[in-house]
Amino acid sequence: SLGGDCTEPAKTAVTDIFAAVVARRVRRRAFTLRSAGIACTDAVTSRRVRRPWGASRGRSCTLRAMIPVESYLQVVSQRLGAEGFRLAPGAQFNLPQVAAVAVREKWEWARIGIEAIVVYVHVLNPPTAPSMQAFSSNVASHADYVKTQGIMEIFTGMSVYAVGLAPNGLSPEVPAWIEQYSPTHWGKIEFPVVVDLQQHAMVYRRTSPVWGGAMYAGRREFSERFFSPR
Repeated sequence: SLGGDCTEPAKTAVTDIFAAVVARRVRRRAFTLRSAGIACTDAVTSRRVRRPWGASRGRSCTLRAMIPVESYLQVVSQRLGAEGFRLAPGAQFNLPQVAAVAVREKWEWARIGIEAIVVYVHVLNPPTAPSMQAFSSNVASHADYVKTQGIMEIFTGMSVYAVGLAPNGLSPEVPAWIEQYSPTHWGKIEFPVVVDLQQHAMVYRRTSPVWGGAMYAGRREFSERFFSPR
């Protein structure tokens, strides 16, 4: 009755309802954090950190365990291989410092010619803007020697993805640098991507230069599809 003592079944029912409400709020909070791209679980450490370039909007969360370079390369190789890319270690292309190179040349009716895509994956050391710029620029030049030489070469367009891996996190200037980096080449697009294996995050240019809106949008979609650490 009102104001009387609660019986044991009534106490249990109240406790169960309270536990359900708390669990629902915890799940909703976890979903919100995951949607914002924040790492929320870690079986190795319970340290709490802030995301390095503001994706957390000021909130902190638990740090995820680092993705091993070998595991990431295996997943990316499977994704690219399933789409007809030829994969090989960098040493096969006289680039011993590059972890992997992937190449695909495909006829595109919309272009009335062959589209060549070359992907270079490299562990950045150190993971800074200058080291990433040097890597991206070098492989963009090297890509001309990777694609097949053929009669349709004059009609070939090329996309070069320089994928830099940062196993232990990025230097803070990298996102700012990559957002303003837009090199120009004749018949070729150089598109650098940096993958933070510590934070499970990917950085590439989110805006497009005035001369390449549609082209950059396609490169962003390609990067999300093949290089995402998630």
